[in-house]
Amino acid sequence: MYEEHLWNTWHGKGFRSYLDDGRLFLGEHPQVAHLFLSPLYWIWPSHRLLELCESAGLAAGALAILRLTKRETRSDVLALFLAVSYLLAFPLHFLDIAIDGKTFRPISLGVPLLLWGIERWESGRVKTASLLLLLALAAKEDFCLVIAPLGAWWAWRASRAAGGPDRLRRAWGIGIAAGGIGWLLLVFLVVIPAFRGDVPHYASTSANWGGRQPRS
Repeated sequence: MYEEHLWNTWHGKGFRSYLDDGRLFLGEHPQVAHLFLSPLYWIWPSHRLLELCESAGLAAGALAILRLTKRETRSDVLALFLAVSYLLAFPLHFLDIAIDGKTFRPISLGVPLLLWGIERWESGRVKTASLLLLLALAAKEDFCLVIAPLGAWWAWRASRAAGGPDRLRRAWGIGIAAGGIGWLLLVFLVVIPAFRGDVPHYASTSANWGGRQPRS
């Protein structure tokens, strides 16, 4: 399905999969992170490439955990333990090799971007961190649910910094939180309805649980 997005996009057929009745995928999710893999896909146009990039990306998250833990705890042993624990976590394996019709999932690319964003923030590179978190949003709008409260936490912590508020980090934290909330609302209220011509598909599903249909 996601390989089909790449093939169709670069053959002039639009960012779509015919598993979605041929409509543009942006009517499902504004999920475009796999387009970043296009240069590699041009060299090796194979679904195996996408799966390889997915596995390598998820594994790269361990390096962010290793660096962050080592810097914060000054313990090589603890840093290695947490990094290995991440690599052995069953949910990570499931995300990587879930056996279904879509074995490659672009949302997986957001995991290392999120982890490296956190690592860069804690190392004082707030601009780089913000860029990485922005890229994580391209993996799926679900990351707003993590990034928005994370930005709020960073802003609150900057306000209580020793020696007085860190206004720069507080401003960036507020911006990250507001950006996460704003993007989520934009996706729900504007982007998906515009490309789908209807309410988001999961709104219909949730309404069915309650026994009523949402209005278009």
